[in-house]
Amino acid sequence: MNLPEQRRQDHIGWRLWHAASEWKVRFVDEMVAAGHSCYAEARSSVIPYIEPQGTKQSELVRMMGLSKQAVQQLVDDLEREGIVTRKADPDDRRGKIVCFTRAQGIVTTAWNSCSRPNQLTQ
Repeated sequence: MNLPEQRRQDHIGWRLWHAASEWKVRFVDEMVAAGHSCYAEARSSVIPYIEPQGTKQSELVRMMGLSKQAVQQLVDDLEREGIVTRKADPDDRRGKIVCFTRAQGIVTTAWNSCSRPNQLTQ
């Protein structure tokens, strides 16, 4: 049985998705080359969701679309690495806010020098 040829609609959303995917590959390669190997691992998938002032762990669960247990494990790994820390959520006595550590400030310098937008067009 021959199925009709299926083509994805040319849409800005798909183009942005592909551009973001290409940028992420380059970013990870550059971060690993700069000595930050955790960016090549699954736990780094949490990092883009953490705001500079911190993010509620329950919000990470919602934004990432993962189970509480999966996010917990990823954050545990980052905490062991010294990249993030958890503090009590003043609005929810059972909740935690995930924050970057001071050590992460050093890594932020590396972030800002990796895969600048104008490099992707070259």
